[in-house]
Amino acid sequence: MMKFIFMNLFSLFMVLSLINYFNIQLMFMFSLMFMLFSMVVFGVDFFSMVYLFMGVDVVSYILLLLLMWMGFMILLASLSSLNLGYFNRKFMLVFLILMVSLVMVFLVLNLFLFYLMFEFSLIPMFFMVLGWGFQYDRVEAGFYMFIYTFIYSLPLLMCLCLIDYQNLSMVYLLSNMGMLMDSYIYLFLNLAFLVKLPIYSFHMWLPKAHVEASVGGSMILASVMLKLGSYGILRFMLMFLNSYNLYSFSLVLWSILGSVMASLVCLRQMDLKILVAYSSVVHMGVLLGGLILLKNMSILGGVIIMISHGLCSSGMFVLVNLVYERLSSRNIFMNKGLVSVFPYLTVLWFIISVNNMSSPPSLNLFGEYLLLLVIGGGYLGFMWIMGLVMFLSACYSIFFYSYSQYGEINLNLFCMVNVSVRENLVLLMHLIPLNLLFLNLFLFI
Repeated sequence: MMKFIFMNLFSLFMVLSLINYFNIQLMFMFSLMFMLFSMVVFGVDFFSMVYLFMGVDVVSYILLLLLMWMGFMILLASLSSLNLGYFNRKFMLVFLILMVSLVMVFLVLNLFLFYLMFEFSLIPMFFMVLGWGFQYDRVEAGFYMFIYTFIYSLPLLMCLCLIDYQNLSMVYLLSNMGMLMDSYIYLFLNLAFLVKLPIYSFHMWLPKAHVEASVGGSMILASVMLKLGSYGILRFMLMFLNSYNLYSFSLVLWSILGSVMASLVCLRQMDLKILVAYSSVVHMGVLLGGLILLKNMSILGGVIIMISHGLCSSGMFVLVNLVYERLSSRNIFMNKGLVSVFPYLTVLWFIISVNNMSSPPSLNLFGEYLLLLVIGGGYLGFMWIMGLVMFLSACYSIFFYSYSQYGEINLNLFCMVNVSVRENLVLLMHLIPLNLLFLNLFLFI
């Protein structure tokens, strides 16, 4: 298995050679997907050791599959920019480095290597926002993202040093589960993950980064990068069982109240990209509220929400980009009447919108239902707040669909170019797993 990993690492240097950059990227994708599917054939235990500091469990395996699936779609969605010659070779190099760093985040068992890859993945994402954004504000957005995530990750590094001092090891399998540490260590440890999710009050960098990033940057940020926070919380939760029992009520209340606030912000947004970005804050708040309780059902619901949100949010950014490339505007009032020009696209827009509001048969429905049961079982009064979150989520999803598809038509819509086969394929590759994976939910157990 190590031969596949090293082949992917060596392909970084091949990108700079005369070999076709697109073929190198596909070689990386196919080799890593072959490695992942071979784990299914030969069997994967709770930790399948790839090497002393690498391993795969069920959660990381599912997120790796999501990463590979989204990698193909990001390449397809970014072809329009690459064909225009916007530093296409450099884009492929930066994207390949980002993919390798994300793969290493999900594979490493050493806590320091996890922190190193966790923070290193920010660097190529930073260059993707700065290098392939479309507005001058991308510099401000890139520094917002970099400063937020970097400053709040420093307490995580100090906590890892304390863990190493107590355990004399940073290997996750050798760490002392349920270690006794001061409660402030637990809070400092989670700061880096709360910013990466992000939850409300740590979210200011996310709308700025999404607005200024290209469609490929928004897709990888929404689908995989935001999942690093929830993945890190799951990894470190078992090491602080005493502290998490102490702070679970406060964190759950904070997360779901933040989801209510973000939902209200969504109802007042005129920029379609900012609306989709704040909807991610809503879903991540609900996800955190379930994960904090650390029940089997909440972990299952959290993993389902990770996959469904990654597909749904990325698909919404693709739809917004289709309109933005043709009208050069994301304002919801400038994009009215799309149903008169693209009735087929309106159907896809409707399916994405109802998936975002957790209607059947999408994966969002099953994930939020499991999290609702867990949060309501732990704190009965929070079920009313969760119900309010779901109601507001339906409201802004209908707002996202109806205001863009109906109303007085903009005359510029008649000059729009038809949706290509490639763009239709990208949308269908989002919708098919999002609406058909519910037929076999045992994949997540």
